Amino acid sequence: MLNEWLAGMDPFYVRAGVIAVVALLVLVAIATYNRIAKLASLCDRARADIDVQLRQRHDMIPNLVESVRGFAKHERGIVDSLMTARAAAMRAATPQDREKAEGEVSARLGFMLTTIENYPEVKGSQHFTQLSREIADTENKISATRRYFNMAVAEYNATLSQFPGVAVAWLFRTNPRTLFDIGPQRDAVEQAPSVRF
Repeated sequence: MLNEWLAGMDPFYVRAGVIAVVALLVLVAIATYNRIAKLASLCDRARADIDVQLRQRHDMIPNLVESVRGFAKHERGIVDSLMTARAAAMRAATPQDREKAEGEVSARLGFMLTTIENYPEVKGSQHFTQLSREIADTENKISATRRYFNMAVAEYNATLSQFPGVAVAWLFRTNPRTLFDIGPQRDAVEQAPSVRF
């Protein structure tokens, strides 16, 4: 039936219709590719924001350790484990290794801040109080940037899994991204900013 209908049409209109359909498909593919590229850029920028906050936390840890070291000499194991975790996080090569190492830093930092509550002379130190506030603020920023990154990745991955994004992703060999997950230490990170004085 379709063949009979097409046979009765002028070849010019058939070609024009085919060209219009192909042009529409190309435009949809270009729009989808541009959306995927925009979302990928958003994910990259959000990941860079996380890295900035993590670097800021890494820079504060030695100052915090120095302010504690003089007061809590017999808690040296806690301080050393925090510095070891910080060094491992700074050396991490892959995003997965970095996430795992950052989770360990967060857990060690939270444990150290909790342990320090047993030392009123440390809590009374103005330098320690200021550093604790800055670290709590940085932890909140890390949490916020991580949520933003994960929302951007979720939108990116959803675009790749829906039509026509799935076709464009297959055509350009685009893969989904992984969420920033700090693993089992998540509770320690979520609780770290709640330092009480």
